[in-house]
Amino acid sequence: MALYHACGGKWDTLVNQCGIIPKELTSFLEYAATFLCKLSNYYGEGDQKFVPDLTLDALRKIASIGASTKLRLEKVLCPMMAVPPFSLGYPGKDARSAYYPSEEPISPDEIAKVSDAMNRYCIGPENTRVEKLIKDGKPVYQVLQASAEVEASACSEQNLADGIFCVRGDHSEESLKECSSLTNANAYTVKREQTQP
Repeated sequence: MALYHACGGKWDTLVNQCGIIPKELTSFLEYAATFLCKLSNYYGEGDQKFVPDLTLDALRKIASIGASTKLRLEKVLCPMMAVPPFSLGYPGKDARSAYYPSEEPISPDEIAKVSDAMNRYCIGPENTRVEKLIKDGKPVYQVLQASAEVEASACSEQNLADGIFCVRGDHSEESLKECSSLTNANAYTVKREQTQP
């Protein structure tokens, strides 16, 4: 929006003012329009990120039209241009999965070991994530189980196997907010059936 105000909505003037070529302006406007349409730089349900089809140099030239636009660009430049992983699945150099949130690399053999421990305790993969940590030089695996409750229960800090623990309360704040919102929504229902789980 700062760029819009800086050029008075006359986008073509940016070509001469900023020393860019028309193709760079078109690429920027396409990115900006898509960003504004999606209200973020992700397509669909937030599972695919898009980045501008521009060089860092071209973006900086466009932002050079004003001090505030330069400052704003520098604040968002790195996350805006960061290329996402190319696939989901086992985490590796070119793939990421929200199911394995750790920065520590986890191998398929380690995943199989954790899965076996989960199966022994009848813990399915639904609503869980597996985090690998290094403690005292040894790998420790935490099965993070999503729940609003964090206090003692069948799975609170439960030792599933040597170095594998089940920890309840993953996303507990979000779960509590959802439960509270659903309870509050009961006051706005039209039919009695709408209040039943």
